Amino acid sequence: MPALVCGGLALVLCCGGIAVVSMSGDDGNTKQASGVVEAEPGIESGKPADQPATDQPAADQPEEDKPAGPATAKVGGTIVISGGLLEGDEMAFTVRSVKAASSDNMFTQPGSGKKYIAVDISVQMRKGDALMTGSEVTLQDKSGEVYNNQFVVHDDAFEWANLSAGQRKSGLVFFEVPKAFAIKGSKVLVQDFWDRKPAGAWTP
Repeated sequence: MPALVCGGLALVLCCGGIAVVSMSGDDGNTKQASGVVEAEPGIESGKPADQPATDQPAADQPEEDKPAGPATAKVGGTIVISGGLLEGDEMAFTVRSVKAASSDNMFTQPGSGKKYIAVDISVQMRKGDALMTGSEVTLQDKSGEVYNNQFVVHDDAFEWANLSAGQRKSGLVFFEVPKAFAIKGSKVLVQDFWDRKPAGAWTP
């Protein structure tokens, strides 16, 4: 299934260490999907420059910082997503709203005991290009159950789009969920198709 392909991590040698550099957004409510870890001047192998390095057992060595998970934002906020197969790709992804919805067509209606939730998304390609299908977006309830998007006939439904730098696409992505599904406490996730890991998460 085609989906977003993003890139943009680079390794840089600096002062005997390795810096993982990622691109960042430029608006106040924009978050970056990956962090920055840099070698500090005068630090080598986790030891101050004035102290000799010792052969510590592996168990005593400080563990590297583990990623805290996908970047997070409130609904209405923007997360800049980079990574994937092609270095240099970058997109600004905004979840504008999460709300109950209905279909414009009698043949696409929720099943018995179900309802539709529509997630209004906006995607702006900043660098590179990517095919957006809507399948990159999933909805998670407060218990952790994940729902995939559903095809629903609607005038504002998100349509497939091959985006190049500077182009934007918006629309509604639909999910069929139980009638008891509560928007409060849910999450909207955007994942990288290639490793199936969330790259951004929004909460209502």
